[in-house]
Amino acid sequence: MARHPTADCLLPVADHGIKNSEFRDLALCIAYHELNEIVLGDIPSFTQLNIHKRRSARILAQQRLDKVPKEVRERIAHEFVGLFLDQRERDLVGRMLRIINDKDSPVNRLYRVLDKIDPIIATWRYLHTYRGKLDKGAAEFLDRMKNFFEYPEVSQITARYKRDLRINELVAGLQNERLAADYYSDGEAIKHTLNPFGFDAQIAFEIIEGTSLIKRPQTAESRSRRFDRRK
Repeated sequence: MARHPTADCLLPVADHGIKNSEFRDLALCIAYHELNEIVLGDIPSFTQLNIHKRRSARILAQQRLDKVPKEVRERIAHEFVGLFLDQRERDLVGRMLRIINDKDSPVNRLYRVLDKIDPIIATWRYLHTYRGKLDKGAAEFLDRMKNFFEYPEVSQITARYKRDLRINELVAGLQNERLAADYYSDGEAIKHTLNPFGFDAQIAFEIIEGTSLIKRPQTAESRSRRFDRRK
């Protein structure tokens, strides 16, 4: 399964209560959830779209889907995806559904947190990738992305995650728009003068900067290295 950079960085340092044998279950929840969003369309739940914006965003089904309870939408999507899977894969989907329906499962609780913080982390990744290429202070970009900084469900879900309060501090830092503007203006300065993220600053910046938004073409050397690792 594909790696999840935020989980990869947090699992070794956070107090999450997940056993090593359950890491695969976390990856399972993340992977099938992403597939679910592809089938349904990743519809913003906090950003209100008018008819024009909804059409330009190609999510014309938003109004109809909003009338269907979220858990029903997810069930329908999983059943639809299941039509194209073999029995082993359908069993994995069933396992994933049991996990995400268990509110007391450490895997489910961390998975929910990771799902909610990914969009704001992606916003910071844009600031890192396009540093110096946006308007001064990235003011227009940040204004357009304001909903990601203001979305209350992110902090609400992490606030309920009592196992490791540093995750709350991480989210508070990520949803600080002024801090994001400072990061865009001088990424190195913020690294050396502030640690508003709860965890070691290096962990936070590895989450942000360790994943490129741009898929770079493979060179013969990189393909060779990948082949060597498979031996």
